[in-house]
Amino acid sequence: MICGVVLSSNTFAADMLDQPRSSRSFTVTSSDSTNTHDSSGSEEESAERVYEATRFLHTTGTLMDVDIATWRLKVKGKKIGRSLSLTYQDLSAMRMVKKEIVLVCPTVFTDRAEWEGVPLLDILERARLKDEYTHVIVQSIDGFQTSFSKDELDNHLIFVALKVNRVTLPKEHGYPARIVAEDITGGKWVKWIKSIEVQ
Repeated sequence: MICGVVLSSNTFAADMLDQPRSSRSFTVTSSDSTNTHDSSGSEEESAERVYEATRFLHTTGTLMDVDIATWRLKVKGKKIGRSLSLTYQDLSAMRMVKKEIVLVCPTVFTDRAEWEGVPLLDILERARLKDEYTHVIVQSIDGFQTSFSKDELDNHLIFVALKVNRVTLPKEHGYPARIVAEDITGGKWVKWIKSIEVQ
């Protein structure tokens, strides 16, 4: 759950609701070996650095513990040519995008942060996405799921984020991977994702 009960809230940035919609431009980054962590964080990413990077972001939902050694992002469904089982290292080696995007949970909170991750369409293309697909279903390890239509994927920047504000996603923000969807309500920003099904 993304736009549900707020577990922690260091600030309430309601004024962000009046900010203009962000542009479609974003930064493309190459794969970075610093993305390949065995746990949520690294020696370079001290607890203090992670705290400073995320202390103004809200936390929602029940925290999930993930064993990164066994975690896989499964891509499946009738509208792809082949199924995928991607490790964290596989995702880290793919083309990344980086952009400051506002997460809006209407009437609850808004958060502005810089997110970095793999475009969802890039992952689907690797699975040989078929033209006739209509939507994708994204599921979390906590059982929550949501869907994105083909139109949303074609017209919004949607990606599987591995970093926030230049640090590896902390557990409370979806480690090892979460959905970031520009200009789409925060209720669809699935955390702790485990599968993507194409229909």
